[in-house]
Amino acid sequence: MALRIVHVVPGLGMGGAEVNLVRLLEACAEGFEHQVIDLGAGGPLLASLQALGVSVTSLNLNRRPVRGLLALRRTLKDFRPDIVQGWLYKGNLLASVAGALLQPKRVLPRWWAQPQNLVPVLWSVRHSLHAWDSERPQLRLLVRLLAQRPFAPSLVIYNARSSQQAHADLGYARYPSRLLGNFVSNDRFYPDTSLREQQRRAMALAEDTLLIGFVGRLHKLKNLPGFLATAQRLHAQLPNARFVLAGQELDANNAPLQAQLAALGLTSVTQLLGSVTQPAALYNALDLLISPSLSEANSNVLLEAAACGCACVATQVGSAADVLAPQQCVAGAPDTQVSSIQALGNRLAEAALPLLQDPGLRRALAQASRQQVLVQFDAAAVAAAYQQLYQATAANELELIAA
Repeated sequence: MALRIVHVVPGLGMGGAEVNLVRLLEACAEGFEHQVIDLGAGGPLLASLQALGVSVTSLNLNRRPVRGLLALRRTLKDFRPDIVQGWLYKGNLLASVAGALLQPKRVLPRWWAQPQNLVPVLWSVRHSLHAWDSERPQLRLLVRLLAQRPFAPSLVIYNARSSQQAHADLGYARYPSRLLGNFVSNDRFYPDTSLREQQRRAMALAEDTLLIGFVGRLHKLKNLPGFLATAQRLHAQLPNARFVLAGQELDANNAPLQAQLAALGLTSVTQLLGSVTQPAALYNALDLLISPSLSEANSNVLLEAAACGCACVATQVGSAADVLAPQQCVAGAPDTQVSSIQALGNRLAEAALPLLQDPGLRRALAQASRQQVLVQFDAAAVAAAYQQLYQATAANELELIAA
């Protein structure tokens, strides 16, 4: 009989956790039956899940909390899961609530005093705390709330060791945990000269033009200002370099961004692509990806770019140092002050220049990073680890795999 697993996610946008959930369900189809409970109202990944034959229930909790919780209860009753898995902090919180709802009535009154989830609850923590002081107060409150004993899961899954250690310091050390990285498929992300040529032709770039890119959503922790500071410094030293920004809202309709580019003198050398449907083509077209994030756990962008053979320079947050050589990592910004961001831009530019000026060094470092990604984050190996974890959880043998 197939193991039934409910996944509780805050939404179905194009975030790293949501993308990895889709990849997990693609890989863990045989022997498992999955259902997704979306706390939001759908999103871009809804169609991908439905194409996999996965049932999705969208609760729209922000607009109709009571009806949403009733729908949660009905879904759990109908599906009768063997395991409940939360994704991200809100999903983890509701996964613990779901675990309580699945307990027999005679156990429910004791849940707050002595957690004893009869249906195992797993949490997926995919957030780093490098920029703790810059996080929203609501998020900091939720992180601390989940460290309290009544919410105790059977196991916490982290996708980066730095995240595991940071949460341990906040009280999560009492929970059993396991480290499982992101999924990177060599079938989707690999060096491809034809893709490189195709993408660069579409961008009207000469073959010898140095193309430097930023890929990510418009969020303060992704630190677009840090990339722009880096680009300004590199443009002054490499006039033939060109820059590209790709991600949600990073398009020609973003008037504030256009104004920033004009103020920095970067308008004529920067292309805005917005959201891209073929990231592998863009990664192949780049000569260098710069990741100036203030906080990361396990960056999909960094791993996918490296898998495509693209050289990278990044702030030393999350798993960057597991993939990149020391000269490709720089210390992050201590805060979001303009002076700190400018100093970070200078450090990133200083690390980028030797790679941009030496094609041989750039290729050697890119190849080494690609090998690290294939060893540590191969999609088939990560999927097999998840399947083993699910089977051990259902057999009540988590102590054999928790670390």
